[in-house]
Amino acid sequence: MRINRMQYIVEYFGKDVPKKLATMDLNLVYVSKKQKYAIVYCDVSKGEKELLKQLQNVKGFKSVKESLFYDENVNIWVF
Repeated sequence: MRINRMQYIVEYFGKDVPKKLATMDLNLVYVSKKQKYAIVYCDVSKGEKELLKQLQNVKGFKSVKESLFYDENVNIWVF
């Protein structure tokens, strides 16, 4: 079985967004406080729309987009 994941870049301008990302059901990989973006991995089945739906009401949230540097080899095989 293969777990398909996608890498997303979450842009923000407030301090609440990284805290909210840490509590969500995804993998928070990197947070840049200076450039104000975070890199997260999320299941493809959940997708970008689900991530947007959860973050729209968070103060300071700006946008979500797929990462251009995503590597297909990062997907996990579960036996």
